Amino acid sequence: MIWDCAEKRHWRESLTGPPAKISWGKSTLSSVRADATLLGFLKCSIEKKGPRMYATQQYLRKLQLLILALICTSSFAAGWDTTFPSPPLNSAGYEVISDVNCLGSDIYVAINGIDSGSNHYGYIARYSGGSWSGLPNSHVSGTISVLASTTVYNQSAKLFVGGSFNSVGNTNLPATNVAVLSLTSSPVWSAMVSGGVNGTDEAVHSLYAFEYWDNYFGTLYSRAMVYVGGSFTTAGNKTTPCIARWSGFGYLAAGWEIVGGGVEEIDGSRWVEDISVDHTSGAYPTSINAIYLSGWFKKTLASGTVFNSAKYSSSWNWTGSGLGGIGLPETGCTPFWYSYYNFRGHSVAHIGNVAYYGGYFTCAADKNGQLKYYAPGSGCSCSLCSAYGVAVAQLSSSDILTLPNPNNLIGSASSLTAKGSDLYAGGNFENISGTQFYAAKLSYGSWINLGGPTAPVLDTAANSTSVYFATHSEIFRYIP
Repeated sequence: MIWDCAEKRHWRESLTGPPAKISWGKSTLSSVRADATLLGFLKCSIEKKGPRMYATQQYLRKLQLLILALICTSSFAAGWDTTFPSPPLNSAGYEVISDVNCLGSDIYVAINGIDSGSNHYGYIARYSGGSWSGLPNSHVSGTISVLASTTVYNQSAKLFVGGSFNSVGNTNLPATNVAVLSLTSSPVWSAMVSGGVNGTDEAVHSLYAFEYWDNYFGTLYSRAMVYVGGSFTTAGNKTTPCIARWSGFGYLAAGWEIVGGGVEEIDGSRWVEDISVDHTSGAYPTSINAIYLSGWFKKTLASGTVFNSAKYSSSWNWTGSGLGGIGLPETGCTPFWYSYYNFRGHSVAHIGNVAYYGGYFTCAADKNGQLKYYAPGSGCSCSLCSAYGVAVAQLSSSDILTLPNPNNLIGSASSLTAKGSDLYAGGNFENISGTQFYAAKLSYGSWINLGGPTAPVLDTAANSTSVYFATHSEIFRYIP
């Protein structure tokens, strides 16, 4: 429908009728309904004015163009940004992307490669101002697994870097597996030391950083705080297996700290693969409500043993979600004592006080031993059996485990990112119909196939405008 001022019915029809087509000069905007009504009214007003209304006419024309631009921005920006570039990779160095992180409008990507002498190296690329470039002084002598960033009051922003390395930067500053880069115009590395001991004794797999505010005798102080997960036993001079906390760059900086005594081994190995922290934002002082962990570990409690996923509450008492099998199966199922082998926790995120655990699991039960899911091959014949492995489980604020819309997200979730009330998942998925995809969104309890990436997604991140999905070779930008 073209706006025609000779036909006043167009004004009425645009409110309830079919999609309108708005003509302005040589350009035409299609598929706009009620948004077009004001434009049409303005155009009619312009055409009905005589030559003595020239000033008003020019004002209305400018206003019309402004509204048209706003409509274009809001109506057509959502979806995949096919113009967003990926960072250039050196194929001769077998370079691959390992992680993506957002800080404001800037995007940071960890890249790993192998040099001509078969030595592993890592560095960071930054997307800023519409293009990618290598972040100065960002290389490490080893590999980078994870990035996390935060702002700090009256200081430069901090980018925490974790992986498997022993020195960082142009001066080869000693830094074992984790270090922090101050994002000045010429970025500067700092080692993370406590009691004279640098970093962690084994690799770092996960980081969660934020700005923490203390109220110290009525005075507020800011510092950078980061939770660190991995396969380590010690962090600095503290024994805290696989989970630790570090803070610095503030008046009350505390260095390395123990978190809950760490976690325990399953058959000789343990690691924390991902961390999510429920904390107040922008509040003074900061309070930490819960810490959520996912990986390959167990934690023995007075009430039982939690496998592969856990919640550490603000009261510092462990409770459990039990992905991988906790408690006894229901009647009709053969006990599957080694069910924890069927889940490797890859990721965790939270929205408010609800946590989401991602990975691949074939059985799950909540902390009360209530079985939630069992797959064939586990000796189960109860009503909860399914032919599929589930990618994401949801843990309520009361620690009750559910599986949101499981038939639409079958497979393995490598990464979860919360943005507003929506949860985004990256990995390797299919739905009940057998359609394969790599990016999904959980909205109002249902998983939506987003399309987009053409290979399995290994990491996700979000800022105020977009969600980013990383494969080993590309970055995809999705605009909600």
